[in-house]
Formats: sequence, structure tokens, C-alpha cells
Amino acid sequence: MTSLPLSDQLFNMLNDVKEWNPLPPKRQYLTGLDSIFLAAEKPEVLGQVSGIYVFEKRIDPAVVKRQVEDYCRKTGSRAMQRIVRNEWIFGRPYFEDVGDDFDIDQLFSYVKLPSPGNDNQIMEVAGKAQATDFNWRHPLMHCTYVDGVDNGRTFALVWRAHHAMADGQGFTRALISYIASIDPATGLSTMSNESSARLAAMQHKAGRRKSIVQHVKSRTEQVKDYILSLALLCMGLALYVFNMVWIFIGATGLGGRKSLWHPDPKKRAGMVPKQVGWTSNLSLTSVKRVKTILGCTVNDLLLACVAGGLQSFCESHGQLKDKNFVMLIPTSLRRSTDFAISNESAGYMLTLPVSLSDPIARVRAVASRMDLLKKSLEPTGIYVGGKFAFAFPWLYRKSWLHSNVGKVHGAVTNVPGPAIPLLWSGTPITRLIPVIPCTPNGLGIAIESYADHVAVSCNMDLDESLPKGVFYGPGTAAALCKAIEDELRKYEVVAEQRCGEMVREVMSKVGVKAVKEEVGRVEKEAEGKKAK
Repeated sequence: MTSLPLSDQLFNMLNDVKEWNPLPPKRQYLTGLDSIFLAAEKPEVLGQVSGIYVFEKRIDPAVVKRQVEDYCRKTGSRAMQRIVRNEWIFGRPYFEDVGDDFDIDQLFSYVKLPSPGNDNQIMEVAGKAQATDFNWRHPLMHCTYVDGVDNGRTFALVWRAHHAMADGQGFTRALISYIASIDPATGLSTMSNESSARLAAMQHKAGRRKSIVQHVKSRTEQVKDYILSLALLCMGLALYVFNMVWIFIGATGLGGRKSLWHPDPKKRAGMVPKQVGWTSNLSLTSVKRVKTILGCTVNDLLLACVAGGLQSFCESHGQLKDKNFVMLIPTSLRRSTDFAISNESAGYMLTLPVSLSDPIARVRAVASRMDLLKKSLEPTGIYVGGKFAFAFPWLYRKSWLHSNVGKVHGAVTNVPGPAIPLLWSGTPITRLIPVIPCTPNGLGIAIESYADHVAVSCNMDLDESLPKGVFYGPGTAAALCKAIEDELRKYEVVAEQRCGEMVREVMSKVGVKAVKEEVGRVEKEAEGKKAK
């Protein structure tokens, strides 16, 4: 069931029996939402979320390294813990404090780019980072200082962490709260480890009504924990039987498999190189203007741009095989006041139309499908079910998980970032680019708004033996992002045309004279307000 030898599994099982004590629990176990990223992970597909931060000017690497260590210590909790996999059939992964073993040199590295230090060179660093596993004896996060950006004028940070620690929103919010509390005089945060941990705990429980039993510290609560542990064990047994039946169905061919839009990938073992690409800074003001004219949401418009970009790229290279791309859409269920490092997200499946030549029809199709999904209980069901279903992650065969996840073409997430530019010790962060894990032989597309800009990134496998222009060939990720960016430009043209049609339609109904009179009246009112 697991990748560990039987002797190691038996050792972990005996250790679990020795340490197990439900009154009270000794270990901080991962939730099912955390463990799912361990269960689905394999060397070819690492469960990492990343953020690329580009700065306006250079900060000394030693200063940034000291701040990264300060971030870990002040944020506390999972940033100062390692994950013990505890691999045996009914083993549950848990967090363990690193204590005196904390070593910032294991979490921070330095890379110097040769001139000119452009985006393509940063993309290469980010791609290598996505294919590099963590040191599991330390917290599962790493920060790479990329020097020499823009001919040495500035630098970038490639900050990545394991998805089992937190989702993208969790890391983004925790980092924002740290940056906002940096004292310019010392260059370090003013928040304390104890206060931040207490605040995170309070925020995680905010808005939840407590029962009388939860307020009473008694034997009743201890018995309740004991019963819950037994219930989880019974659920684990039931899931084990279910998996065996499902694997049998899949082996007989009854499970079926959706056709994929790319050629059958080669079977490769071990670490698979990754490539990462992203767009230039897209204007959020322009995106909002276009979505208003077209009568959709920002998310609908950007998803339509992703669909159009993928369609145009595949068609231009003769690789479009499906009429729709099945994409996993993660959605955050985190409260607005929750800044804790944790996983609080679920998701749903969206079919992106990639066979429509009319951009208006495409964005309308995306909008109608998103409206249906937003009204469904699918995310809530996945959120609640995932917490229990993956409490025992090693029950699942990785081959079964990947055969099912491999049926989707990729994942697309839209993360709302900071509405104002961030200052890191007084230095503005000019660009913020998110990167998410790609699905097996698929795509990982991330969208994030930051200040008045939007960035779209793409993460996928890299096969240097393939020519450019073929999926997985060098430069494919960057080319896909360029196609998505070009699609937004097309929508801007369509919006201008649509706006002109709307103006002509109004003028034909009310008359040119009436329109000019109304414009004159509005201008006079504006001048009057300025005079006052």
C-alpha cells in the first residue's frame, strides 16, 4: 500500500501503538485536507506551492536571510515543524517541532543570474525549484534569493512550501501579516511567536458556535476523543475495502478514462524536470473594464482567456484533441479574518470550452458553467469529506489516485492578492507571481491579482528531448502564458467594439441631441462640484 519496506511499516506501527494515548492526544496530526497532498504525491509530481516576488531594488541577501528566519520563528506553528510521514497502512502523518534542529541554511539558498537577469532566467530557476524535493528533517519550505535580476539592479525571491503545510491563501496571508509588521529600524517583525500563534488559533475558530461540551474540561470530553479515534479507525477500514473494490473495477476496464489533449506521455520514473512560465503584469483596471462591458466577473473573463489561450496554442500546433478541458478549480473556504498557515480549501471540476471560435460565446459558456458550480454543494462536500476520507492517507494506492487525477487536464486557481503594493523593509515588491503544482502529465495554472495588476503562471513537465512547440518541449509554459496574454488583448478589442455598438444603439433610440444634452449636463455638474 505504501512505498516503504514492510519492516519500516511494522516499526512505524509499533511506534504508533507505543505513543498512542487518546487522553489527551500527544501528537498534532495532519488533517485530511493536509494529508491528501502526501497521499497523491510522488517523485514525478511534487505537491509544492510557490510564490515569486520581484523587488524594486536590491536588498542585501544576509538581511533577507535573517528576515526569513525571523518569519519562521515569529509565525511559529507549522513554519517551525517538520512532517513525520508515519507510513504504514493505518498510520497518520503528524507535525513535530524541530526545536534546536532548526537550521536556516536548510531553508535558504542563493543564486546569481548572469546578465541580463531577465524573466526567462528567473523562470528557469523557478522550474528547477518545482522539481526539487524538500529536506524532510526540516520544515517543508524553502526560499531562494535570486540575485542579478535586471542587470544586478534588483533581485527576486522564489519562495516555495509543501501543500501539506498550507494552501496558497494560507501562505500569502501569513507572509502579508509578517511583512506588514516589519519594523524599519530593526528590519524584523514586531509580532511575537506567542501572540501570532494565539491570534491564528482564535481566527481559525472565529464564527464557529461552541457547544456546552466544548466549554467543559471533563472526562466526557476525553471519552468523546476516544470514540472519535475509534470512529476514524472504522472509517479507515471501510475506505480500505472501498479502494480494493474500486481498483478491481479500474483493472477490469469498467472505470473508463477520458481522452487527453496531449500525446500519450512517456513513462518516466524519478524526478521529472519542470518548466514554469508567466505573463507580464496585466492591468487589473483593464480587466475590470472589459468584464463590465461583457457582463461577467473578473474570474469568468480570466478563465475564458485561459481557455482561449490553450485552444489557440493547441490548434496552432495541431495538438487539440478534446472539445473541453477538464480542470480542477480549487476554491478557498477560509474566513476573511483567518491568517493561519493551514489548508482551508476545496474545489470542483470545471469543463473549459476549447472548441469555440467566438470569444463572446466562450466567456458566456464559462460564466454559465461557473454560475452552476457556485450554487452547488460540491466544494463543501469535498471540504468536509476530505477531512475524514484522508485521515489515513496511506490507505490509498498512489496508482489509483494518479489514474483518477490524471483524467483531468490540469488545475486552475485564482488567488486574490494584496490590493495595495507591499513594502518589504521599505522596498516595494513590484511583482507577485503564484505557482501551483501541476497534475500528473497536466498543467498547473495560477492567477493572482496584486495591486493594480494580474499575473498568470503555468507549471508543467519539461522534456528537453522534444522540440519547441510540442507539449512538454522547452518553452511551452512561457508560450502558453503568452497565448493567454494575447487572448486578453483580443477581449480588450472585442470590449471596445461592443462598447461602440452599445453607444450607437443608445443614440439610435434616444437621439444624438438628447445624448449630447445629457453629456453637457453631467459635465456642468462636475465643474460645479470642482468649483465648490
